[in-house]
Amino acid sequence: MEKELIQRLDEAIAFLKGQRVIKTTKNIAEKMDMNINTIYQAIRGNEKYLTHSFLKKFTHAFSLISFEWLSSGEGSMVIKENNFSSKNDITTINDKVEEHNTNFNSLPIEEKLNLLYTKLEKIEKENTEKIDTVSGALASLLLSVDEISDKMKKMDGE
Repeated sequence: MEKELIQRLDEAIAFLKGQRVIKTTKNIAEKMDMNINTIYQAIRGNEKYLTHSFLKKFTHAFSLISFEWLSSGEGSMVIKENNFSSKNDITTINDKVEEHNTNFNSLPIEEKLNLLYTKLEKIEKENTEKIDTVSGALASLLLSVDEISDKMKKMDGE
C-alpha cells in the first residue's frame, strides 16, 4: 500500500478531529455507515479495505475533504467550495458576513468553518431545547393519564 495514501488519510482524520467534526474512529464508522473494524483496517493501510470505494465513501461522508487530494495527493486537502444544505444556512451565513462586513468567499477556510460550526452548534442547541420541551410535555401528559387511570379505578371499585 502506498505510504503517502495512508499518511494523507491520517492527515485528513487529524484535520477532521481538529475541526471537531469527529472525535473517534467510531464517529468515522457511524458517519460512513461502516463497521468500525473496516475503518481500523483501512486506516492501517490494509489493501483489502483501503480501496478506491472506501476513499469515495470517506470523502462523501466528510465532504470537506477532497477525493482528488486523498486518492492522489493532487490539489488541496480541503474543498473550498461552499455547498450549503439549505437556504437557512445561506441566510445565516450571509447575516454573519454582513455583521463582519466582509465577503464570505474571501474569508479563510478556518473562518468559514468556524461560522459553519457556530451554526451547527446553534441548531444542535435549539433541537436539544425542543426535545427537552417535548419530553417535559410528555411527562406531564403521562402523569395526567396515570391520575385519570387511578381515578377510574377508584370509581370502578366503589
